Amino acid sequence: MLTTPVYAFAGTFNWGEVDNTVQWSADNALVKWNDVPQVQWDDDRVLGWEVQDGTGTVEIQPAIHSITQSINQMIGIQEVVRANVNNRVLQYTPLFEKYADKYGISEYIELIKALAQQENSGYGPDVLQSSECQYNKLYPNTPNSIKDEEYSIDCGIHELATVLHLANVQSPTDIERIKLALYAYNMGGGFVNYANSGIGTLEEKACSFSDMQAQKLGWNRYGDKKYANRVLQYYGVYQRSNSDSIYGLIPEMQTKMNQFLELCNAAGLPVKVTETFRTVERQNALYAQGRTKPGAIVTYANGNDYESAHEWGVAFDVCRNAPGAEYSNDGGFFDKVGSIGMSLGMNWGGNWSKLGDAGHFELNGFAPQDYKSMYGTPDNLLK
Repeated sequence: MLTTPVYAFAGTFNWGEVDNTVQWSADNALVKWNDVPQVQWDDDRVLGWEVQDGTGTVEIQPAIHSITQSINQMIGIQEVVRANVNNRVLQYTPLFEKYADKYGISEYIELIKALAQQENSGYGPDVLQSSECQYNKLYPNTPNSIKDEEYSIDCGIHELATVLHLANVQSPTDIERIKLALYAYNMGGGFVNYANSGIGTLEEKACSFSDMQAQKLGWNRYGDKKYANRVLQYYGVYQRSNSDSIYGLIPEMQTKMNQFLELCNAAGLPVKVTETFRTVERQNALYAQGRTKPGAIVTYANGNDYESAHEWGVAFDVCRNAPGAEYSNDGGFFDKVGSIGMSLGMNWGGNWSKLGDAGHFELNGFAPQDYKSMYGTPDNLLK
């Protein structure tokens, strides 16, 4: 998966006397990326990057997360993260920002929102369910004992900062390590060392750690064995490039696509995602087919007018995962997957009277004119 930070740059950095090869070092290895466009910067030092004029060398400081992110930031692949939460959680955003800044995790605001949505959805003073965490020194360490919303947020974000560090989370898009951190938030920091040893998936280790701790303490249960995924259902990474990745979708559709794939798999209906987000250029190319280019008409949606649900990240396409029979409806395959999609509240293209598209699923109620009225362009959707 391609991962990048959430930030955009302004201004222009000129590489000076070097050629079109960008070099930087990380983990004691020199990495080169050829034919990189000019990189845009606010100044000579931006978000942990140190630019050495005249050499073309970029030293990655601890604040920068990975070689992959660095490449993507340079070549212009854009990803953002966003939480899908209710208004009761959103009202705490100023406090989330205050304490995220205090504990050095300002880039994880959206994760904090998702955490709050899972913990109590904004109902009750213990916003981040921080009563039992190590930083609560004012109230009993028993469930829901904290009666001060701001204190709960302070303690909870302090704890989150601690486990993000323990889990070595590299960025807001480092989902696997974020999962580890979330389990540690729920089960205690000791889970990190436990998870990093032995064999098995992270989810399997969460289950075994929970059972082990429950037995040790004489409790009926310990922690939530599915905690990480419960939080992440409200948290999404959104990638703005032509893609068949789930990260091409807004968080709500990411959740629906995951549910759809799970239900199809359980029903013995193997599907493969073929497309999620489309750029304007990609949509225009499809629109030109059958009009100014050879082939049959395949869409009525003009890319320049932002008429496609794909351009807004609220649609995905699938085919049958069967080489040579990808679009065969033998056995009513697409009718069955269409029913699954509709059961999840999605609009199924197989019901369209014109240019029916049995592999297409989109957010129910999507209307391009409404989105354009609210957001103007897809670029503004997640701002």
